[in-house]
Amino acid sequence: MIKAKIQSIRKTPPTYVNLILSVTRGGVVLQADNELYDLIGFNKEQFETDFQSNLIHFVKEDQKEAFCKALQTYRRALFECNSLMNNAKTDWLLLIGYPCEGLKEEDSIYATLLNLNSERLINHYLSQRETVGAREAIDEELFEEIMIQEIENNLPSKEKSYKCDRITGLPNELLFFEVAKKIMKREPEKKYAIVYTDINYFGFVNKMYGYLEGNRLLAYFAAMMKRERNVVKEATRLSADNFVFLITYDTEDAVTEQICTLNEEFSNQCYQERIGVKLILSSGVALLEEDTPIRSAIDNANIARKSVKGNPLITSCGLFTNEMQQKIQWETYVNQHMEAALNNKEFSVYYQPKISLETECIVGAEALVRWIVADGEVISPIRFIPIFEMNGFIERVDFFVYEEVCRFLKERLDRKQKVVPISVNVSGSHLTNPYFVQNVISLVKRYEIPTHLIELELTESVCIENSKVAIDMVKQFRENGFLVSIDDFGSGFSSLNLLKDMETDIIKLDRQFFREGEMHKEEQIIITSIVNMAKKLNMKVISEGVETRAQSEFLKGIMCDMAQGYFFAKPMPLDSFEAELLQNT
Repeated sequence: MIKAKIQSIRKTPPTYVNLILSVTRGGVVLQADNELYDLIGFNKEQFETDFQSNLIHFVKEDQKEAFCKALQTYRRALFECNSLMNNAKTDWLLLIGYPCEGLKEEDSIYATLLNLNSERLINHYLSQRETVGAREAIDEELFEEIMIQEIENNLPSKEKSYKCDRITGLPNELLFFEVAKKIMKREPEKKYAIVYTDINYFGFVNKMYGYLEGNRLLAYFAAMMKRERNVVKEATRLSADNFVFLITYDTEDAVTEQICTLNEEFSNQCYQERIGVKLILSSGVALLEEDTPIRSAIDNANIARKSVKGNPLITSCGLFTNEMQQKIQWETYVNQHMEAALNNKEFSVYYQPKISLETECIVGAEALVRWIVADGEVISPIRFIPIFEMNGFIERVDFFVYEEVCRFLKERLDRKQKVVPISVNVSGSHLTNPYFVQNVISLVKRYEIPTHLIELELTESVCIENSKVAIDMVKQFRENGFLVSIDDFGSGFSSLNLLKDMETDIIKLDRQFFREGEMHKEEQIIITSIVNMAKKLNMKVISEGVETRAQSEFLKGIMCDMAQGYFFAKPMPLDSFEAELLQNT
């Protein structure tokens, strides 16, 4: 929408960074250019009375909630403005972000009003597009770059002296970018990297020893790093206990060890000389190639940091690798192509038969989605399902699968052919949708499918994380005649509690019981107990991941109802599954 406006506007006054303000996290204006009052047609006193000095009155109604959240989290974000008093024909954006370190108020940030009808803004925008080349740039990121480049020139005079973090004395983020670029330009022959470091459980220090001691430790860490001038060339504190450093290095193999040594030194000194608590640090390193923007390197270093933060009790440092870069590129590809893939019918439903262990007949199947690209390559679900779950696209893909299953069952019913219940997966994000159950019911009714032919599979983890909602959802589905099963049963620590609280039709044993081929005695005892318990609860049991005859015979011997796995059949396209059904009949 922002892009469309920029492309359609005409030449108007040249100013585009019209105002630089500082505001509290509640949106109250602390400082502003005098131009603000001319723009809205009020003097300062009237603004305080009629607007309560709050920028929220500038933001469109449907964006006010998001505006408040962004202020609270310091998140940089763009918002469309209402027509300002003296500029009804002008489009404005409100851009917030970047903490004001120099003001007395601790929780203040910068805010900028951008005039979308400005010729200068258009030219700057277009030049930025040319700079990034073929890369798909996000409009919001370009506006952030505009703010970075212009904010120093447009700050109220009182702000220009405040370029350092008041706790550590380190340069603020904007000044860090400026100094880092100068250092690399002055000594281009050296190798540079960005380090992103945070202190694990630093909130514990603040709670146990007070914020004053916490601030002293942050200042102590900054001072120690500044002493390491042979390695650390510049540093900044992004927020809280998150630091970024520009360092030089000799070899890639030594750089992470070098950072771990510095972190351990700080940790040991804190333990011996200060609070008697061993602080644990996690760091990530991103090497700065010739064409790597510093902002991208910070993001990459943060990704590397998160990759090694699994054990909060061990000081660690990770290097941003080609594998991580490839993962980012793949996620970008998926996000950019998923919509077109759905529209172009690149997603296909495969069916994996479920076998009765008593009769060895097909008594059901699980519907599984596959992504088949134009060249015929089949993309494994493990490569795209987690991404869809993160970005929410999984909900649309799920309903694509549901509809394909309904269409398949309807066609077989109309032809008087054999049908078996088909199970479909229910992603966790559906549990936040109050209309999900009704949407599924409406879909099945539209295809005139008996509800007992549709089985909803909820994973054990989803049920445990959202137990109350999941219990209500399961109850609604079962009351309407659907089958419900708990998938991956036995993978968590609350399996028995789940059975106690949730009535379902089927439990599906987690494949981890069979992942090592032949079953151990302990596994046999556990599975036998689960099957016996399920029988007493009037539930059926299916085991997935069955890969050998010995596993199949054991399950049959303990009266397990069904099995699913490569020993019987792999997931297959629709025509193959129909052939299997015909042969099985």
